[in-house]
Amino acid sequence: MNRRPSRSAVSPKARIAALARDDKWFLGGLDGVVWAPPFPRWLHRPGFWDPVHLLQHEVGPGFSVALVGSDGRERPLRRAAPGPGGGEPAVGRWRPGRLVVAWLDERDVLVEERRQVLPGGVLESAWHVPRDFEGHLVGFTAQPADATDGVEGTADGVGWTRTVSDRRGQELVLRMELSGSGSPAWRRVVPSEGRGAPEWRHSPFAEEAGGGAEDAATGAFSGPDAEPDAPRSGWTWIAVALPLAEVDEDSPPTIRLALRVRDADDGRARATSSAPPAAGTTGGSAWESFFGGFPHFESGDPYLDRTFDYRIHGLGLNRIEGRGAPYGTPPSRRARSTSTCRSPTARSAT
Repeated sequence: MNRRPSRSAVSPKARIAALARDDKWFLGGLDGVVWAPPFPRWLHRPGFWDPVHLLQHEVGPGFSVALVGSDGRERPLRRAAPGPGGGEPAVGRWRPGRLVVAWLDERDVLVEERRQVLPGGVLESAWHVPRDFEGHLVGFTAQPADATDGVEGTADGVGWTRTVSDRRGQELVLRMELSGSGSPAWRRVVPSEGRGAPEWRHSPFAEEAGGGAEDAATGAFSGPDAEPDAPRSGWTWIAVALPLAEVDEDSPPTIRLALRVRDADDGRARATSSAPPAAGTTGGSAWESFFGGFPHFESGDPYLDRTFDYRIHGLGLNRIEGRGAPYGTPPSRRARSTSTCRSPTARSAT
């Protein structure tokens, strides 16, 4: 006689996989950093340009990614259309902890992007790039000039200080860094007026051959020339380029670009600001551990079973960890705690 699998036989990984959908994009690091724009404008562009939230503070823009050829020209990407019978192009394949998006270049070559928000305030865009591509994978952002200070080169990219305010006007000073999984070929910072949008062809870098090719040999940092006390307006554009030439059979299968967002007063921000995420770090493993702290609900109705786990995902998105968190691990197993969940928000409605 066939028996239904026991509750203990359903792993957290399988429970998370059962929640996969094509119409969601909410990502979180289980520590108060959430990328869940309720009305996103830029899902059709690579990376995380729509704002991220650190607790109640909205921080944006994030960053986008461009494939730039060895001649300095962008290789435009478009989202791959869904399979037969599909309607509008899907956002991508989402599951708690990651969003996978398939892109096509002008030759219809498939390039895959995997987005994650990792613990520690890291927004990561990881790319599987075919080995015959030449040029650079460039992460770029535009930060409001009047709220951005302390722009400087770091070991793996560019760091800066950003001041943001919540709805009540309470300010928070952040330390942010755009970096990659390898040594940058070049890094550029350019002040510019106009529109801040994730479109490489409209960025100030596209006007420069190679977007800073003069620094390609040394990876030197080139920053803005404005006087420190001069009035600032417009945007501070920042770009970090990783060479595609290093992608070979002996290299990791992905190239990663990441934006780290942390409270500047948090000692951990300084301790980790120049260290990129470890190659084996995944948002999925953190979410599997989180789901493992909750019992598996089994009713015989797959819809109800998934609804229960969607609620757990909502709790994870709103979870807060750190010095401002007086509560602990999931209620099903906590005795004493070190983290909590923020008040329910629209992001928890799944």
